[in-house]
Amino acid sequence: MDKDRVWKVAQFILAVAGEDDDYRNRDLGPIHLIKYLYLADLTYAEHHDGESYLGVEWSFYHFGPWSNAVHRELSPALVAIGADERRLSSRFADDYVRWRLDEQGAAERLEAGLPLAVSHAVRKAVRSFGSDTRGLLHFVYTTPPMVHAAPGEVLQLGSGVRRLAVPGRFPTQEVPPSRREERKRQADLAQARSRFRQALESAPNRQGKIAASPAPRYDAVFFDGLPDGREEPPFVEAQVEFADGLWKSEIRSDPDVP
Repeated sequence: MDKDRVWKVAQFILAVAGEDDDYRNRDLGPIHLIKYLYLADLTYAEHHDGESYLGVEWSFYHFGPWSNAVHRELSPALVAIGADERRLSSRFADDYVRWRLDEQGAAERLEAGLPLAVSHAVRKAVRSFGSDTRGLLHFVYTTPPMVHAAPGEVLQLGSGVRRLAVPGRFPTQEVPPSRREERKRQADLAQARSRFRQALESAPNRQGKIAASPAPRYDAVFFDGLPDGREEPPFVEAQVEFADGLWKSEIRSDPDVP
């Protein structure tokens, strides 16, 4: 592992997070930082025939790509640039520290000397996920080295490498409905409005009631929120076991599987 490079990229990650307008995204923990370091290393490998920039041996751990050596360097690397370190009460042993760097211009200063592939990957990923642990973990779990490995194995950055399509912070827009589907939706909505108004008019004790002001809007949002009569499924606590062959199966690397 190249300690100097790990420190510089980790510091740059926190500095980029410190530029976010949403203050909640400025606080990063070990899981966030390690995943962003992994994405930076993987992006560099995409442009350099699988070569690791950080010299880190990444492995498939519970939380996705992981390195104990990198984890040990986070606190000294971030404290060295004046980051605010806070210890939080948490039941998650590896996620009880948060760092923040509120230094204007720190990102530009720390970016100097970093390869373009690394700095670009960091900015794009941090701006996309911020401190969104779930979204970040889902993304790294679907990267090529992860889908070609089993728990406990060393990740091969040069194995099946493809360009990473980092999503934006907001979900992608759904495919618009066809004209026929839209006409049917509008007709169903009109019928629902009519039935609802008739029910209101025929309701007992309707006389003497004061009309709501402003009048309620019985639009698609309103009707989508109405219960459809289905009961909630019962809560079931169970233990799931996966066959050993699942991790190397084709389904994990199928691009059509979400």
